[in-house]
Amino acid sequence: MIRRDLSPAEVRVLGCLIEKARTTPDQYPLTRNSARLACNQATNRDPVLDLDEATVRAALERLGRPGDPRALAARAEAWRPWRAYAAQHLWTSLLPAPDTVSP
Repeated sequence: MIRRDLSPAEVRVLGCLIEKARTTPDQYPLTRNSARLACNQATNRDPVLDLDEATVRAALERLGRPGDPRALAARAEAWRPWRAYAAQHLWTSLLPAPDTVSP
């Protein structure tokens, strides 16, 4: 598995995308503004961040998510058969390596 270091903004954006896809699938895919609001919400976020639109847009682009909602919808449609596998892979890639887990 390829691992890469993510910035704090990328971690927050990725976590919010996964959370919102799971909890509010009828609102998915999110617009950039919706992603920014999800990242900056004060409840269920630790630490609470105040990411601006440019930071969220840059994080989305680094994560490989197109900024245009139509392009995102087309990309999501192509992944439809494999979405569950992709989500599982994303979750497991965010877990710490076994040797770094504290008892």
